[in-house]
Amino acid sequence: MKDKLRTVLMLMAALAVLAAGTPARAQSLPFTDISDVQGKEAIVALYEKGHVKGVGGGLFAPNAPMTGAQAVQLLVNALELDLDGVRFVKEPLATDHFIHANDGAWYAPAMIVAAVNGLEFPADLRPDQALTRKEFLHHLSGAMGIGADVLDAGSGSDPTDVLRRSEAAVLLVQALAYAEGKTGTGGLEHSLTATPVEDGFLLEFLIVNRGEAQTLTYSSGQQFNYIVHDGNGEVVYNWVIDKSFLMAIIEQPLAKDEEFLLTDTWNLADNAGNRLPAGEYRIVFESSFSLGDTPVTISDEVTVVIE
Repeated sequence: MKDKLRTVLMLMAALAVLAAGTPARAQSLPFTDISDVQGKEAIVALYEKGHVKGVGGGLFAPNAPMTGAQAVQLLVNALELDLDGVRFVKEPLATDHFIHANDGAWYAPAMIVAAVNGLEFPADLRPDQALTRKEFLHHLSGAMGIGADVLDAGSGSDPTDVLRRSEAAVLLVQALAYAEGKTGTGGLEHSLTATPVEDGFLLEFLIVNRGEAQTLTYSSGQQFNYIVHDGNGEVVYNWVIDKSFLMAIIEQPLAKDEEFLLTDTWNLADNAGNRLPAGEYRIVFESSFSLGDTPVTISDEVTVVIE
């Protein structure tokens, strides 16, 4: 019971730290798009611990939506959960616990670990559906409570285990909570579709302005990037690596309810030009620009199957 109380108090402390803010310190940033982010030091700390890897191309995409699968993976990583000491009478499957899961997908092992450790994710969680930061923090709070229950059961009586998880909670709160309602997109909506075409997929990233008229300002002539992940979550293709851009400023005005479409065709190859093998791949498409003096990155993702 004392361990559980300590966990709750430490999570409350995490929220207090967030409210007070984090003092700045000079550091080398692992991602190029977090220099103006309030939670950048926590993001760096999570990166240094190996809990976050970014989306590729030196980007973290701090304002991109987090999917259910990503939330499960992040909590499992940050809280250092595993299956040590667990014995199964049958092969564990993600679909034993999550009805919309794919047992062959990159997130399946994390879903098994999360379920066995008692993380409070609903059985009907949709892996590719975006979560709000508020929803993620709800799951984080539940995860910390479950961590205390595990300790009470004698599974990890060392108090440093509670401390380690609580420190992870502090970092996650700092890194993620700031983004809710603070993306500065001014009413921009977006969607990504991947349509099969001959020898590839046509990617269409639609941006719609539901707010007042505004201008999207792109630097260096680059309006988008997309990264392809294989079933293990490894980056197999990064569009920007194959491109070069003129040092030019592109301004895209958008009136209220006006649309802006970004398109490209991925030819199923990796950055070496080799055709990728059959399997499931996750494509993360993003567009980074400025609204006035505010840097913004919007992102969406889709899963495709190469046959």
